[in-house]
Amino acid sequence: MAIVLSEPLDGGSIDLASSSVDDGAGLITVQPRFTFNSRWWWTCFHMVGVDGLTPTVDLLATNLFNNTASANLNARHGAWAYDPDGPWFDWTSVTQQSSPYRIRLANAAPFDQDAVYYAYYPMYTWARVEADVLGWAMSEYVRPASGSAADLSFDTLPSISNGQGRICPDAKLYAFEVSDWSVSAAKNLGAVTSGNHPGETPGHYAFAAFVDFLLSDDLRAAFIRKHWRIVVYPEINPQGRYGGLFRSAPDAPTSDFNRIWEDPGTSDTCDTLKASFQNLLPGVNFFADFHCYNFDYGQSSNYRDATVGDEKNNEGWTDLYREFETPHALMVFGPEVSGNLRGHIVGSSGLDVGDSLKAVLGIEIGSSRNYGIAEYERCGRRVAYNLAYATERGFFPVAGRDLGGRRYFR
Repeated sequence: MAIVLSEPLDGGSIDLASSSVDDGAGLITVQPRFTFNSRWWWTCFHMVGVDGLTPTVDLLATNLFNNTASANLNARHGAWAYDPDGPWFDWTSVTQQSSPYRIRLANAAPFDQDAVYYAYYPMYTWARVEADVLGWAMSEYVRPASGSAADLSFDTLPSISNGQGRICPDAKLYAFEVSDWSVSAAKNLGAVTSGNHPGETPGHYAFAAFVDFLLSDDLRAAFIRKHWRIVVYPEINPQGRYGGLFRSAPDAPTSDFNRIWEDPGTSDTCDTLKASFQNLLPGVNFFADFHCYNFDYGQSSNYRDATVGDEKNNEGWTDLYREFETPHALMVFGPEVSGNLRGHIVGSSGLDVGDSLKAVLGIEIGSSRNYGIAEYERCGRRVAYNLAYATERGFFPVAGRDLGGRRYFR
């Protein structure tokens, strides 16, 4: 049986016309799409007919690092799975080839199923996001955000081409609020978003783990719900995720979706979200935009990135990260960056919260894929741990201490 190479509808991203299969040699040559800045940073494909075989996969890497070979290519090899929801596995062999530059992947043992997915990062499909929302909607701590329907959606994006031959269907934009609604006392206002860069799927694993924890029975989660009202945007670029794009969106295909928040008219999706932000997030006290890095910067530099220092209104957050077991899995940026979503929420367009802002986080998790899904999810939970810790320490207008000043989360 011949091996058939395809692009899965929900998240695939390869140039099929420039890819090929040599059944005789057992070689699959894949040309990722240059979906952003003339480079491929995210790719996903489907192989059918591989049961009992050990095919070799060549990922053509020209243009990845300015047309040069790089040792970092070995860290950019991706994973494989029999199902898009995993589990995901490493390749036995990852080597760097030249003429042309490419990453060669192979397994020592044959596949024992007929169909296999490859993804640069483990996939997090749009279908899975919608299933998450359906499950979260059942929680007693979840309410539709202002203007949202019972299914938690507040708008529907019309179908659109991803710019590369695929039609992205209608997609809902969701927003909901999490809190302990039995507590009527004043609360801090927070917000979290995911999907800004849809190809950065490790960030969505962290985001989903954060929300799951927030709705859990853990004492820290209950503590957060008591003192916070958190607005959740589960996916702000759904058609980019469905369309297999990395940093762009179908309605702004040549732009970095995280750099156009101050450019009205560039993206209808962006403009729709901004209207919702302006309605729901005045005076936000905490904001986390979940992303991931494209490669491992190394632990020493990530220790640097994980400390906020004296950036605007963030004094004191640095020591909150000392309890993180692997600081390389969390990147923290202050609100001074005005050209992206964090800057839009906290520093411009009438949303400047000024001195009332006690801490603003932009979350990006280290994404050498070797960290794995368990570490991505652990990172999301740690964000919640530290939010509880910071709240009881009095970093926000509404502190969570009892009358004796006791601290609960050290």
